[in-house]
Amino acid sequence: MVQRKRKLGIRQPNGRLRAPSKAEREANERKLYEVEMLVVRSQPHRRGSIDPRCESALGRFSMNNPKLRRELFDAADDYAGLKRRWRAAKGAPSTLRLVSPGTGEGPSDATVRAWERQIAEIEQAAAKESPFGFAPMLGLILDDRDVLPGQTIAVIYALDAVAVATGWLGAKARPY
Repeated sequence: MVQRKRKLGIRQPNGRLRAPSKAEREANERKLYEVEMLVVRSQPHRRGSIDPRCESALGRFSMNNPKLRRELFDAADDYAGLKRRWRAAKGAPSTLRLVSPGTGEGPSDATVRAWERQIAEIEQAAAKESPFGFAPMLGLILDDRDVLPGQTIAVIYALDAVAVATGWLGAKARPY
């Protein structure tokens, strides 16, 4: 008759395995968390940071400019969502897989036209405010492309115009 191998570990006086203490469980959880964070930090776009803003070029831009107002980031995020919805309604191909519950009918034509007018207003305001920062700003927000160092100020002014046009900032607010 072949017997099972005895499990390794510290035993109680009655022979049963001793359960780990609360301190041992917490230490083990910390070790597992640290291993997971090493994997997260080693991703090339994170550059050692675990901040969730590292996942996008816009988030990295806001991290590289710490004095930048949060409203500019939020306005750009809203504009990107609006543009994605409009592109989806028009049937434009997208690399993003957005899952949202819906009826399957899609938005009405009036809604799509309203989105188109709103997008045009936002883009006209940004192009007027910062002609040299408009294209890099679109690449930053929509195509997830990082901004070149010489374009930073121009992009900030374009983001400021987007924030004013979307209502996140008043007309007299400063981007910093």
